[in-house]
Amino acid sequence: MNKAYFLMKAQKARPDLISNPDEWEWSVKLDGIRAFWDGGITRGRNDAPWAPGVLSTGLWTINGKAILAPSWWLDSIPLFPIDGELWAGPGNFQYVSSVVRRTKNILGDEWGKIMLIHHSPISYETFCTKRLINEPHCKTICTNWLDYIRECLSTAPARIAPSGLHYEPLEWHNVKSFSHLQDEVLPTLVDAGHEGVMLRRKSSLWEPVRSWNLLKLKPFHDDEAYVIGVKAGTGRLEGMVGSLTMRWHKDIVFNMGALYDHERALDSIDTTIDPVIVAKDMAGKDLPATIYSRTFPTGTKLTFKYRELTKDGVPKDPRIWRKSL
Repeated sequence: MNKAYFLMKAQKARPDLISNPDEWEWSVKLDGIRAFWDGGITRGRNDAPWAPGVLSTGLWTINGKAILAPSWWLDSIPLFPIDGELWAGPGNFQYVSSVVRRTKNILGDEWGKIMLIHHSPISYETFCTKRLINEPHCKTICTNWLDYIRECLSTAPARIAPSGLHYEPLEWHNVKSFSHLQDEVLPTLVDAGHEGVMLRRKSSLWEPVRSWNLLKLKPFHDDEAYVIGVKAGTGRLEGMVGSLTMRWHKDIVFNMGALYDHERALDSIDTTIDPVIVAKDMAGKDLPATIYSRTFPTGTKLTFKYRELTKDGVPKDPRIWRKSL
């Protein structure tokens, strides 16, 4: 059975899936944070069935977690449901991620650089009725999500029509062929700083599963792994995180670097130990389990990208892509 998700997710594109290009359209794959805007109907409420007890802004992550955007930004988004992407231009994923994850001091102008880009048409009826009740994103039993949405709509206070300053629909194009996408479109988009290409079947409808009607084409492979330790930095990075030790597929362990300097701070469970001094003494070595990355503590799930696998099945040139929200 196709697993249910909070939002629609994409499969990886292959030539055999695009045998009839006329059935497909493509758009840029943005390097942002996937998000769902429920039209603002849950804004100020704490009884959403997918996040009971959580005060809502109406804006949610792909896993159904509340995003604390400021009111002035939310007031500029259209009053209808949007499956989309929070985006601030090519190469600005880390900026968007840091702003979206913030739970304090969210009233600054940082959100002013962020747009909500509309991916796919979606209605309240589709969002509710295509869903499997009590799947992992739904933390409580809800027998009828549609009744909940209708109740929200009926009791929502009158709202001023937004300006739309921070909203933009994504532009879709007809597909010529898979080879055209791979050999011409993809390199052009990647050179411009984008992640890759998204494809969707023109006749398909939105559904909360990893769907074969929505595909992604990227120059890198990607997957998720867990932080299990830290290797101390050397040279300029002495006293800091040199690389993260990751566990992938239960038994594959590898080190992953390419961190920003502000992500390299260390902490220690033992308050009598200075982690910086220990890291300098152990430059280039695996640090003890009591010392961990402040930004990516042990157990953090990270999405990473890599070019290919070694003969032993270890990812080549692994680089952090994002923290799972």
